[in-house]
Amino acid sequence: MESINNLSLRLIVLINAGSAFRIIVCLISMAIGEPHKAIQMKDRIKKILMFAAIANSIFGIHAMAMYYYGG
Repeated sequence: MESINNLSLRLIVLINAGSAFRIIVCLISMAIGEPHKAIQMKDRIKKILMFAAIANSIFGIHAMAMYYYGG
């Protein structure tokens, strides 16, 4: 069970790092790209932030359920 908890913690770190890296890439693309691509990049950044928030929430709910049910 401990290895599953370690795996989930490493996965959430990987998700957060990947999201941050993708946002940085989108910001760089906005800075050097054409103006009409900036709108598309803003939408991508919003979707990345929503994904990261949902992923972190799921892991939080998982941790609460494991604590509540004694797992």
